[in-house]
Amino acid sequence: MQLRGPVYLISIMLFISGCAQIETAIEDFQAAQDQQRLETFEESTDKQLVEALYEVSEDGSERSPVPSIREDGFSLAQVSRSAVSFEKEMFSRPNMDSVRRDMNSYRSEAEEDAVAKAYAEVAEDRGNEVRVYRPQLGERLARMYQTPVGDYDESAEWFDRDRVLIEFEDERPVSVLFRSHQARTSVGVTSNQYATVIMGDENIRHLEDTITRSELEEEYIGEM
Repeated sequence: MQLRGPVYLISIMLFISGCAQIETAIEDFQAAQDQQRLETFEESTDKQLVEALYEVSEDGSERSPVPSIREDGFSLAQVSRSAVSFEKEMFSRPNMDSVRRDMNSYRSEAEEDAVAKAYAEVAEDRGNEVRVYRPQLGERLARMYQTPVGDYDESAEWFDRDRVLIEFEDERPVSVLFRSHQARTSVGVTSNQYATVIMGDENIRHLEDTITRSELEEEYIGEM
């Protein structure tokens, strides 16, 4: 049976109306995402530190690391009001054994790359000091806080390859920068480093409640 006259026109109108509703729903969803990015940035628990790490466009449609961090090969991996994680590809190899060999000879730049420099500059600007700790502390921190490292069938993880940086105001921690690594199998194997900065009273209380002062002293190396 063929549609004719008014019935055909009604069908066309319903189709156009449905497309418009879908488009409106997509626009509403995007606007909500944009607003969430802006609120996360503006309501961060340490705005001064966050502004030194990443930036958000005026309408919230885009966010990215600040230029110095972006030019060092990092992209944003995870963002919340009290944590920022960056991602950087380290190795791309044909198999996992090759990546393991690379990680065994890996030389950390945890005190030298753009993330570390931006982090230390903020601490210096507000009269705080950055203390450096052995990589073993990073393994404990990775169990305490959320990182971009996921649970995958064919993967390998390293949490004790980089020194940990902790910003102190007098004798109380203010923020922490630690790193983790994960290699995943796809077409070949890619290994990424994740640099995670945590901040805010809740996160710092968790640190103080979980790791004793004497344990920190055991892992202490010196000031940055």
